[in-house]
Amino acid sequence: MIGHTGLVAVSDDDLRELLRQIHRGELVCPITRIGLATVGLLRLGDDLDVLQGLDERGVRAVLVSVLAERRRVSRPAWP
Repeated sequence: MIGHTGLVAVSDDDLRELLRQIHRGELVCPITRIGLATVGLLRLGDDLDVLQGLDERGVRAVLVSVLAERRRVSRPAWP
């Protein structure tokens, strides 16, 4: 995985949609291209290598962490 960009190319909206689909039980883990196609997110297949092989708990942890970090970085520090 050397040189991999992680989830940088995936938008916040797409990360939230992935999390929503997993929460609803529409997208099962480990995530596959067939699963992504089923929920209309096949376009993300090449950008989700970092999630490959993770169970639901692992995928949720990564997605929530990435979203939280992005939110923290995008907001100015407390004065």
